[in-house]
Amino acid sequence: MTTRMTLALKFEDRGEKRIDFESVAVEDPSIVERLESRGDPQYREVVTTFRRASHRPPSYPAQLPFVPGVRAHTNEYPGTDRGPRARWVVFGRSGRLFNEVQRQSLEAGWEHDPTIKLTGLADASRVAFLRRGERVRRISEHRLGWLWTRVELEDVPARYLQGANGD
Repeated sequence: MTTRMTLALKFEDRGEKRIDFESVAVEDPSIVERLESRGDPQYREVVTTFRRASHRPPSYPAQLPFVPGVRAHTNEYPGTDRGPRARWVVFGRSGRLFNEVQRQSLEAGWEHDPTIKLTGLADASRVAFLRRGERVRRISEHRLGWLWTRVELEDVPARYLQGANGD
């Protein structure tokens, strides 16, 4: 079965940009679904949903923490300087997921950066900003209703944040 999806991005100064995605056949049994953007190579994106697994699947992005037993949703941006993104959702309020993603990031050489203060994360119950070289990583925990928790991770070049902290 082919999945098709369109993402509409709205920009205050440039109108709207539409990006079409289409499912891609994969042989990897650890992947539930993989979608790739079509059209403009400037907005190339690969969205993958990985099954729960006890060990890191070979096709799982090497730069991202892997949490055993938790389904992962990843976004990769081949050919750009954007780092990958990931989301994990678990039942309950346990901080274990947030702590595990943060622990693996620290073990990979990321360091806490308390100087980063960004607005727009009011819905997050916890946020950590880390830095490694010229890159910044955001890890945030979001409560979804009463019973679910989502942890998000995003890596960006540090220059993307210039001016965000009043610099």
